[in-house]
Amino acid sequence: MERKVEILGYVKGNGLKGTNLNPIQLIELAGRTCYKSYKRITDDSAGKFTETVLRTGHESVIEHSWLSLLITVSPENLLAILLDNNLFQVSQLNGQDNFLLSGNVRMFRDYFRKKNEIFKDRVIKSILFEMLIKNKIWAILFEDLTNLGHLVENYHSSSKTAFTIDFAPKEEIFKNNTDLQLKHWWVCVRFRGCSRAFTHQLVRHRLTAVSQESQRYCDESGFFDDDYFVIPTTVCDRRLIGWYEEKLREIDRWYKELQKLLRNAKEQNTKETNKAKVNEDARFLLPNAVCSEIVISCSLEEWRHIFKMRCAIHAQWEIRGAMIDLLVQFQKLFPGLFDNFVIAEDGESATLLV
Repeated sequence: MERKVEILGYVKGNGLKGTNLNPIQLIELAGRTCYKSYKRITDDSAGKFTETVLRTGHESVIEHSWLSLLITVSPENLLAILLDNNLFQVSQLNGQDNFLLSGNVRMFRDYFRKKNEIFKDRVIKSILFEMLIKNKIWAILFEDLTNLGHLVENYHSSSKTAFTIDFAPKEEIFKNNTDLQLKHWWVCVRFRGCSRAFTHQLVRHRLTAVSQESQRYCDESGFFDDDYFVIPTTVCDRRLIGWYEEKLREIDRWYKELQKLLRNAKEQNTKETNKAKVNEDARFLLPNAVCSEIVISCSLEEWRHIFKMRCAIHAQWEIRGAMIDLLVQFQKLFPGLFDNFVIAEDGESATLLV
């Protein structure tokens, strides 16, 4: 299958760019990668999908989001925020008490859940929560937390005057500041036509949001006829390719046979099989060659680390090729931030110039 590397959206300050989707719709698109249920996407399905995710507690998919805030708060109270969740990206702006704070939605939800006894932090938390649930885009991701009493307490207005919180402004604040851009800008990418061997390497990177095609739920039967597999570059001889494809065809047949056997066993309703999931156990036969869609989201800082590791000449050929494809897109989209990655003349690797 032909490889395709696609930027689904990015944040350069406030607002999702590079797409006609809003943050909720992007979360749905990324989340449906797990089940390959794209056909269920409609004009109004994103809200229902997100509500289901939050109700069932599968919050990993809401990490495909990014929220940046300008806050004016004392360093002491900023520390209280970070003690509740130290995964936030924080940078000090002009002025001792001015900060830029960024993170994905799950970070903010985890922050809201913790009841800090420090009064000023509770005030900040309630102000921020009120601001988000009044916003037509972000409200659906936080409204279910209104049952947490410490978020909706009514504090006297005089207690709030020492704090200001607002959504991050447009790109002007980041102008000529590489540190702010790397920490607070964020990109969501989808990889298609890559093997399970590829995704096993990619998910090793930390500080990323990951949604991957689930072989537990997806029916992978027919992967051979659908050309849903990858041939290693070393399998280049015609006879070797024929042998390789014949083995994949055979595995595809075994996978279908096992699905049938598991369905029959389940219908017999024996003690061992009455709760069995057919695809969940049939997947044990699938090889790493089978393709697996995956969506990855993270800050530019983390993307630089991924490029450094995976574009190097010693990296495995498939992930190196995919990352070179993506690096070319990043260099066009973010001038100056990735220019010190030099792509080799043969296009097979890239080196980071220190």
